[in-house]
Amino acid sequence: MKAVSERSSSVVSKKETSSSYRNFKGLVKLWPWLKQGKMQLILSVFMIPFAAALETLAPLAVQKTIDLGVIPKDRETIIYWATIYLGLMIGTYLCRVTQSIATATAVHRMILEMRQTLIRHVLRMPSKYHDSQLSGALATRATSDFDNLSESLNQGVLSSVIDVVSLAGCVIGMFILSPKLALITIILVPVVGFIVMWFSKKLNHSMMSARKKIAALNGFTQEAFAAMTAVKLLNASKQVSKRYRSLNREHRDAQMESVFYDAFMFATLDGIASITLGIVLFYVIQTMDISHGLTAGIMVGFVQYVQQIFEPLKQLGTKMAMLQGAFTSIERIFGILDRHDKISGDQQVAWTSAPQVNFKNVSFSYGKESGAVLSNVNFTIPSGSSLAIVGATGSGKSTLIKLLTKMYDGFDGSIDIDGKPLSSINPDQLRENIAIVPQDIVLFEGSITFNISLGLPNVSESQVKKAAQMTGADQFINHLTGGFDFHVREGGANLSHGQRQLIVFTRALVRNPKMIILDEATSSIDPKSEALIQSSLSKIIDQRTVIVIAHRLNTVERCKNVLVMSQGKVIEFGPREKLLEDKTGAFYKLLQHGLASPTNSK
Repeated sequence: MKAVSERSSSVVSKKETSSSYRNFKGLVKLWPWLKQGKMQLILSVFMIPFAAALETLAPLAVQKTIDLGVIPKDRETIIYWATIYLGLMIGTYLCRVTQSIATATAVHRMILEMRQTLIRHVLRMPSKYHDSQLSGALATRATSDFDNLSESLNQGVLSSVIDVVSLAGCVIGMFILSPKLALITIILVPVVGFIVMWFSKKLNHSMMSARKKIAALNGFTQEAFAAMTAVKLLNASKQVSKRYRSLNREHRDAQMESVFYDAFMFATLDGIASITLGIVLFYVIQTMDISHGLTAGIMVGFVQYVQQIFEPLKQLGTKMAMLQGAFTSIERIFGILDRHDKISGDQQVAWTSAPQVNFKNVSFSYGKESGAVLSNVNFTIPSGSSLAIVGATGSGKSTLIKLLTKMYDGFDGSIDIDGKPLSSINPDQLRENIAIVPQDIVLFEGSITFNISLGLPNVSESQVKKAAQMTGADQFINHLTGGFDFHVREGGANLSHGQRQLIVFTRALVRNPKMIILDEATSSIDPKSEALIQSSLSKIIDQRTVIVIAHRLNTVERCKNVLVMSQGKVIEFGPREKLLEDKTGAFYKLLQHGLASPTNSK
């Protein structure tokens, strides 16, 4: 049994050592951001011994005021020591304020830079990463975790150092006043330390639970708001509210648990402080008198020292839990920043006006559980040509586009653009030269000009208007209040679906891309606007390499070549007229049945 106990103790010790080492490494990781406020940190640290020394001297000044001034009724001495005490209090206040402001300045500067770095990092992560993450949880990392880190560093780290130094100073001050009374008080310190450690562990557990609950609550809230239309149409408001109520209660319960432990610890330490004073006074009454050197000033000063000792101890448990929360936030934040999942490729290439695309033996899977989405796909799109990709839902049409635009990598085989391997091309440069008009329309709150240009510095207002004229979007934009300055609400809520799709189509053309990919861009536009877009498509197809995921016959008719997909494989490929000659072919049969269903393919 003894051996088992020793092994168990050894395991716990190793875990604690590992955790402490990990926490230390986490704090070290903050330094590249913290050093931007290096002068403020130096000032903050410089204030620590001064604040502690001034707080330690204050009770001694009280003792001198009473013993040398009040008891002998010496007015000048009272004024002298009272002035010193006032100066000590003002000095302590100024040191604390300076330390707090300096720390807050350095920490908030660090948080600002870290937030921006995290957002940039998340935006650069590949789609595969985002597939495995809840957007609400990522939002929590960028908000609540940083808020927790900021609060913990501002109120936890340096202020705890001041508290510890002040405690040491108070102990020294007590021994200066009365070694016997100091020893009586010190005996209770291990008990207090045990209580603080026990409560800090409980607080840490409850606070961590509360943060997990708020992350889950934020994630569900984001999903519910994003799917608001579906919730209403499916009459699922009650179910969503019920689920939200359950998550909200779980978060409340976790918060209340931390409040309970915090309040209970404060009450316990208050009680111990009162008991300590009672023991000290009882000891004084029973064993000591003036002959032993005990004075009224010593008693008052000693009581003040006891109060100064217990006040930071009350805060210490909470601050230790806050610090543990900070370590957890650091671990979560750097859990994202330390991930370097990125799409390969750093080569800058000179793009032709209409590049050639070649897929050779391409196979791909989103994961082991999903199986092969593409299997041995081969086709070539000549420079300046157009290709319509058709097939049933789930046949892999959209996956081809995701690979071509480097939203995903890790495929087998090769994809070349103008003879250059796709894997070697810089993804940012690639996307600057490829425009996509998706079925999923995304509009941002702001002007129509912003929604078309997305604020890119190389897109002028004249380019925005020219692109709008090409798609016919200018016809409805000019009738809106403010025209191109019309304020679009989030998601384009104050525009019709067709108008939103026209804006997205215009956004794709405004940068004059070398290649355009259309995921049935005209599926939700009224006939008049569609006629305008189809007219502009004729010009676009002649000038660029164009790929169309087609669900409608009139779109296919404008493409020179057709690729027919089925279950991740190419079953037909070639010029449209040639495929139509085979009355038993897959493309001919799709046309007879109105092509594929106008829903998103996999």
